[in-house]
Amino acid sequence: MKQSLIHDRRQKHPNQVKNKNTHIKRIKLKNGYVANLVFSSELSTHELDLETLENAFHASTNIIQDNRNVIKKVTLSDQQTVVKSFRPPNLLQGLIYRYFRKTKARRSYEFSESLKTKAIDTPKALGYVEIFNRFRLCNSYFISNSLNYDFLIRDIINEPSFHRDSILKQFTQFTFNMHQKGVLHLDYSLGNIAFTKENDDYRFYLFDINRMRFGKVSPLDGIKNFSRISSNPSIIKLLSSEYAKLAAMAEKKAHDILSFESKKTANYFARKRKLKQILNADKNLSPSFFPWDGHSDQPYVIRDKAIRKELLRRSILPSFKLLSSFIFLPVLMLSFLFSKRVKLKKKINNIGLCLNLDNVTTDRNSIDNQALQKLVGDLAVKNLAIRIPLADFANIENYCSFIESFSDQDVLVVILQDRENINNSKLLKQRLRHIFQRLEGSVSTFQIGNAINRKKWAFVSQDEYFDFFKIAQDIKNETFPSIKILGSNIIDFDLPFLTRSLFHCKPIHYDGVASQLYVDRRGAPENKQLGFDTLSKINIYHHLTSMSRKSDNQLYITEVNWPLKGMAKWAPAQGDCMVDEPAQAAYLVRYYLMMIASGKVEKCYWHQLIAPGYGLINDLDGNITKRKAYHCFKFLIQTLDGGITKSYNEKNALYRLKVETDNALIEAIWTTGNELDIEEGKDMTAYNICGERLSESNSAKITISGDVTYLVKSK
Repeated sequence: MKQSLIHDRRQKHPNQVKNKNTHIKRIKLKNGYVANLVFSSELSTHELDLETLENAFHASTNIIQDNRNVIKKVTLSDQQTVVKSFRPPNLLQGLIYRYFRKTKARRSYEFSESLKTKAIDTPKALGYVEIFNRFRLCNSYFISNSLNYDFLIRDIINEPSFHRDSILKQFTQFTFNMHQKGVLHLDYSLGNIAFTKENDDYRFYLFDINRMRFGKVSPLDGIKNFSRISSNPSIIKLLSSEYAKLAAMAEKKAHDILSFESKKTANYFARKRKLKQILNADKNLSPSFFPWDGHSDQPYVIRDKAIRKELLRRSILPSFKLLSSFIFLPVLMLSFLFSKRVKLKKKINNIGLCLNLDNVTTDRNSIDNQALQKLVGDLAVKNLAIRIPLADFANIENYCSFIESFSDQDVLVVILQDRENINNSKLLKQRLRHIFQRLEGSVSTFQIGNAINRKKWAFVSQDEYFDFFKIAQDIKNETFPSIKILGSNIIDFDLPFLTRSLFHCKPIHYDGVASQLYVDRRGAPENKQLGFDTLSKINIYHHLTSMSRKSDNQLYITEVNWPLKGMAKWAPAQGDCMVDEPAQAAYLVRYYLMMIASGKVEKCYWHQLIAPGYGLINDLDGNITKRKAYHCFKFLIQTLDGGITKSYNEKNALYRLKVETDNALIEAIWTTGNELDIEEGKDMTAYNICGERLSESNSAKITISGDVTYLVKSK
């Protein structure tokens, strides 16, 4: 991380520049980000930088508050501090804090200094950090010393026997003195005022001081300042009476004003709570709304009209957020017009396969683990994706043991959500922590959530998914920093949801973007949907991922398949999107060849090895039948894995991909138009899509069709 001691002139404050005990640094981060660090001399600026601060904050488990903002006790420069991480602002707020208004972190620091000069107690400010991109504020931290106090005002407000009246009288005197000094705390509430007992007196301290007003405080503003303390008539009477005496106000007038303001404040917060209950009503959805279909290994389509109507009602507000993100897509796509369609000279090590722990249902043949390992070995596939459904957590040990049995493969674990764990964040946290810990050393990459843009998968809104993912991210940052967690996982070519998933103001960051980038499921991968074929879709997804500040620039395709005709009961989709087995095999290979040509996909997994409706193997009626797609997938890996892409050409419906391996030069050729004959090159050997040899002559004509033909020249 390159650092610069150049001061950020826009961020300077005259008092800070003159204060020799304050150190200001501006750090230039990657991707145009900058961070302003302001530390008091009590923190060693030689040891403390942004990376140290953030690592220490995430590692700390001493949490004081964790809701809108997160407050933790953190050891920095060998001393105990309190670090407050402010909730990242939304887009509009971020613009305002970038150009027009001081950040909450900076105000907290400066207001603390001002309170100190006025002899008003608050935890000593030790520093603050602001992180900006080119356009807006992204994150901010405020650092203070750790304060030991006896109680908050909240702790005694409803305890008459706890010397409450004596404490409140002295609290009123403290408040009046603060007003006389020209300080008005604009968030003067029960949780922001603490006190300690010193002999027969009480000493008061202020917290959460980023909203304050300095200047003359009138008696009217002064009495209104108590409106958030209590709506209890007896407490209102005590506070108004004491303050009226100190401010030389009529006691009845002070009482009437405070009663009115307290009632207005109580009504305001009651309306706010009710609105939050409405907006968060999704949390109360029953898991029974989302039953699982064991035949196609996914939830059933929701057909109950009452449930569909309820889900629609609850998704009205999220739909506006979705639209607000999507309207920026044309701007985001401008630079895409100049991007390259393929990225060559990439090593081919990204061919993968989905493999599930056997879920035996009616008429299916159970395959033991040893047989599965033999099949995986026969295919020589190195990358596996294995699901862990949270709904089946009672069998978690079976899943973990199954995953560990494939120690020779690189395993991506796909964690499937269910409504119970979306409803209960504490339960989710326990289960994710258990999974990460149980598989530590065996698995390094996890996909968090699946098909988040389909309500049958139990997420009613993307905001719910962001909260779900953040729990996984917090666990990773605190305990398992070396693992990768993939996010988003939009199914199908769904640009509105992808845009919303990648461009938002939530405090989350994907280590890579997972997607289920199917084609339109009504034909070949070269077919166009909204004007885009599979290669174009991959490029768009990769382009948006690269532009997002919410993800590393890594794209994973964690599911792709074509459902088979005659297998409606077992297929994930039905109707005119179903294909026969020869077409399935051809589309599989052609999809992978286009994916490989793109050079922009980390891993791509066929879903899946065994599934009657779409897998490489059919296991119905007690038989294990390897479909044509199995043999084509096997030869694809055998031929291309480890190779380097050399060229890709598509013209007049003829597609050609050239790959070089250690032992051979290979060209994969196919057409989406009429069959045509081509002359194979000298010393070339031709193989069909399944790996069967076609000819050995030096100048034979080869008929090219929708089934891929491989021309191989040994070195």
